[in-house]
Amino acid sequence: MSPPATVRDFAPDDLEAVAAILRSATRQAYTFIAWSHDDDSYAAFIAATLPTWNAVRVAIADGQPVGFACLEGDLLDQLFVLPGWQGKGIGSLLLDDVKTLRPDGFRLYTFEKNLAARAFYERRGCVETGRGFSEQEQEADIAYRWNSQ
Repeated sequence: MSPPATVRDFAPDDLEAVAAILRSATRQAYTFIAWSHDDDSYAAFIAATLPTWNAVRVAIADGQPVGFACLEGDLLDQLFVLPGWQGKGIGSLLLDDVKTLRPDGFRLYTFEKNLAARAFYERRGCVETGRGFSEQEQEADIAYRWNSQ
């Protein structure tokens, strides 16, 4: 049996692994979006966006990064898990870590068509607060909020 997964702060050596998680997870989850991102663009996005995030947390299982979460103030900007590790508690572990980091609450957005993500957040206490539209992806999205009360 494998030791349980842990969560730690992002380290510079995690860049390629986090980019690979983002690439794999978004390609699986966002089949409704016509992506034009090449493989190298994921690492470039992570590297360029790192300075805007207040916290980047990485889930480690079997000695490797298998998921990550990024916070910008009270916004949960990213939370992704490698497809092969989904459904094994990694997302919940990361979300619980975010709840610890933001005990006064946080907000997030997910695409309306991303039914799996919507169900994940709703089962874990996140409440829909509004609907909008992501200009960049040209997709409807849903705003959520989690509060500790």
